[in-house]
Amino acid sequence: MRGRLQEDPILDVAVTQFLGTDCPNVVKSIRVLKDDDRLYSFIPFYKDGDLFARLVQYAESSGGEAGMPENVARFWFRQVLQSFLHLHSKGVCYRDMSLENFMINDDSLALTDMGLCLRIPYNHSTDPNQTTDIANGSIRRLILPQGTCGKANYLCPEIFENQDAFDPCAIDMWGTGVVLYILLCGFPPYDTPSLGDARFEVIVNGQLIDQLQEWGIHLSEQAGDLLQRLLHCDPKHRLTLAQALEHPWVCLEELERPLVAIAAGPVSSASSSSREELDQLAVSVNYLQTQFLEELSAHGLDRSSNIYAIENLQGPPGVLRKKGKAVFMPS
Repeated sequence: MRGRLQEDPILDVAVTQFLGTDCPNVVKSIRVLKDDDRLYSFIPFYKDGDLFARLVQYAESSGGEAGMPENVARFWFRQVLQSFLHLHSKGVCYRDMSLENFMINDDSLALTDMGLCLRIPYNHSTDPNQTTDIANGSIRRLILPQGTCGKANYLCPEIFENQDAFDPCAIDMWGTGVVLYILLCGFPPYDTPSLGDARFEVIVNGQLIDQLQEWGIHLSEQAGDLLQRLLHCDPKHRLTLAQALEHPWVCLEELERPLVAIAAGPVSSASSSSREELDQLAVSVNYLQTQFLEELSAHGLDRSSNIYAIENLQGPPGVLRKKGKAVFMPS
């Protein structure tokens, strides 16, 4: 079941390559090398950590558990939506939402960790009885239950229940609603998306804003409307990506640049113990780099090698196959 219910590193590499380098809000594949035993994947280094760490920074600055100001949350959420605009335009469903999967460089956010992605099936444009991808398709199809996967407090109810066919785009949109909720409030909206969870039941009943106000969290009317419509239990009535991008709260021009990421400070001002830790880290990095280059050399490669295609893993464009079985297309 690898690639269905658990993150698959081969799938992660395949999807990252498939998505290309056009979108600044999606991780890029810089280079992929392989030998008989391993696959080496190179992606950009995100020096400013992830979106969860940035949220924690705001909570600490406020002296407790708190979310971001709406203008800051909007700054990041626009980029979250842009990342999914790219995925969905390529016919890819993500399924693995969490703040930790959005990495940050300066003020730019990029979605990473593609190991649970699925191709979105479409009716073939000339033969409705055939299933194809977005390049040759006309109408998006539902996907049969694939199992319950992902983090429980980001899951939508249809994936948690795992009973009915689901709309792959709608489950991602639910996930963006959870991301926005956490950014604004500082904590998840529920523990599990079931009626046995009292907080989830409140959301399903359309009382999300009333609940937050009882807790002393006061959001704008537009922010509350966006959250409630993204976290709609019925996927047929959930906001689509196009509707979210056009929502008044998202389109507001009131933006606030986020806090600068917390840095370690200049090495010259570090304590002696900090210097020792940095020295040890530098030695470890140099050792790993040397070890890696030696291993490449043993296989006739060097640091200037071109990207090596993944031979013997053939399949349709963007579909990686391993031992003859596609791992990037739901069956």
